[in-house]
Amino acid sequence: MVKIDKNIPEFAGLGGGSSNCATFLNMVNIACNLNLNKEELAKIGSNIGADVPFFVYEFDSANVSGIGEIVEEFKEELINIEVITPKIACDTGKIYKNFREKFYKEENMQKVQDDVKELFATNSKDILEKFSINEANDLYFPALDLNSDLKKFEKDNWFFSGSGSSFFKIL
Repeated sequence: MVKIDKNIPEFAGLGGGSSNCATFLNMVNIACNLNLNKEELAKIGSNIGADVPFFVYEFDSANVSGIGEIVEEFKEELINIEVITPKIACDTGKIYKNFREKFYKEENMQKVQDDVKELFATNSKDILEKFSINEANDLYFPALDLNSDLKKFEKDNWFFSGSGSSFFKIL
């Protein structure tokens, strides 16, 4: 039996479930002498959740593409951030479903792919200084559509984390 003590709030967009899963995969690999490499563990993890491979690799910073299965480490100066997590539960599955049904536009995908190439060559702090809350995270409007109370926490220079409900700013 495995017991996991969660210290990251649930439904907060901070990757708590994905990081727990990746930690478990890495621990089982060591404890059972499976000798799987990170690529093999990431492939297993990608069947469980799109963010799991990122956490399997244990990089400080990485560019992630595809549906989470392509993880490329990059080095950058770590930034200090402040995080607030409202007591609003943002269901990741429902937010992605809402994104696909109401906000995703196929005709925008080529521009997005071109923008991503440019962004991958830019450090996180510079990216965040250029974008608004909805430009930095295309899940913000779908989350807001399902959880209108999130609007109360929207502030200048704050950004939405993952599928929410956490917000962060650079210090």
